[in-house]
Amino acid sequence: MRRIVYGLFMLLLVTSCQSQVNEKDATPAKVQSVGDYVDQIKELTLQVVYENGEEVRAQYVQGEPEQWMYHNDLLNSNSINEDQLSEKIELLTIDKATFTEEVIQQARYVFEFGGTYDILDLHITFADGTKKHYETNDH
Repeated sequence: MRRIVYGLFMLLLVTSCQSQVNEKDATPAKVQSVGDYVDQIKELTLQVVYENGEEVRAQYVQGEPEQWMYHNDLLNSNSINEDQLSEKIELLTIDKATFTEEVIQQARYVFEFGGTYDILDLHITFADGTKKHYETNDH
């Protein structure tokens, strides 16, 4: 009986040591960095409309000079230039598999709009031609 218990103990010990060696040899999962997303978005159109008439709009087409963004807060309307809009697009770490809630949260952060809005309408065309439409009208 003692030999059986000892044999089982040794077998268990060898098996657990072997699994630790296998874990060390396994390659870690690839973590995507911001650089992996830079060329993911080919086109982006964003419109946010607030109850009081304020709007946030953005239009981006990769490589096109006619890129624009503006905030219309009824008191102070401003635009940003092409380079600034491209920098904002590069901050987005989304792809076609990103959950809608995450896409909207990133858009709110990057395009600097918040509060309670009536309508959010976001169209993105990804590098592979996939077109996605994100919208809310219940905020």
